[in-house]
Amino acid sequence: MRKGTIQKHEFEQLFREQYPRLYRFTLQFTTDEEAAKDIAADCFWTAWKNREGIEKDNITGYLFVCARNKSLSLLEKSRHISHIDGKDSNTTFAAETEGQWIEKETMLQEMEDAISTLTPRTRLILQKHYLERLSYKEVAEQLDISTSGVKKHIVKALSVLRARLGRTE
Repeated sequence: MRKGTIQKHEFEQLFREQYPRLYRFTLQFTTDEEAAKDIAADCFWTAWKNREGIEKDNITGYLFVCARNKSLSLLEKSRHISHIDGKDSNTTFAAETEGQWIEKETMLQEMEDAISTLTPRTRLILQKHYLERLSYKEVAEQLDISTSGVKKHIVKALSVLRARLGRTE
């Protein structure tokens, strides 16, 4: 076990303290109380399964990022399903206009197109770091490369994406 990994009794206490907060946080995304409970519980289960790769100091942040991602994924699925069914979903954001959705969809398509121009290795590293939320060290260990190699791929990818998307930062 690596230094800083959470122990069972610490995790149980974390669950007792953080589950209500995580549940309320998840309710901000969905009005379905059962779905919010399921998401909160699933995030704790995911954290427990991955506890070897999560530092104790980062576990609360991990839980809230997990809850946000799972909630947004649920919203996207319900939006997609309601679109297929031709029904309005009560989980869509009322403040969003059709024009804003189209603009976001266009931007997402541009991002996907830009990402597709990256080399397969750089795409994989980008996916592992940003989508799977792995640290540079974890990506390096999985792909058997150095952390500086991971960083170089990330910097290269971000540079290409900024250039393709017309962003300067």
